[in-house]
Amino acid sequence: MKKILGLAVVVAAMALSAPLAFADAVKNVDISAKVDSYCTITAGGTGVLTAKVPVDGAGTVDTTYLDLVGPDVTCNSPYNMQVISLNGGIKRTGTDILPGGFTDVIDYTGIATFGSISSSIDTTVSPSASGAEYNVPVASTAGAKDTVGFSIRPKLASTTFPLAAGTYADTLKLTIAPQ
Repeated sequence: MKKILGLAVVVAAMALSAPLAFADAVKNVDISAKVDSYCTITAGGTGVLTAKVPVDGAGTVDTTYLDLVGPDVTCNSPYNMQVISLNGGIKRTGTDILPGGFTDVIDYTGIATFGSISSSIDTTVSPSASGAEYNVPVASTAGAKDTVGFSIRPKLASTTFPLAAGTYADTLKLTIAPQ
């Protein structure tokens, strides 16, 4: 019995010390992902920003800059930015007839800043505009994560043609989109 047990120990020791006769099996696993370009509002995007143009009782427009802090936006790639005046200026609303000798528009310069670029529009460029006024989109060279800033500078109404009474409005639309 001792011989059999001793022989078993020797065989077991040889088996453990002997090199394996099998080759290693190797398989590479390639891992990849694709992230699409995007621009998104990441904070502060709810609600509407409002800029109220000060006009005194005599119809004189205050031309002080109106600075507004917009939402936080993230673009993970280069982007284009464009501002559009939907009315072509701050125009008198309503359907009543414009009295002779008066004007019904307050022109302005609107500037939006995001990341390293700014996009601006001047509604006096097309004084006969009857609808939206566009500027050329501005292109960035990289993505950005920043807060959008707006600056609106009303212009003096004509002294020859004073502003007609009424409510005036416009919407400055900002579009930020991946290139």
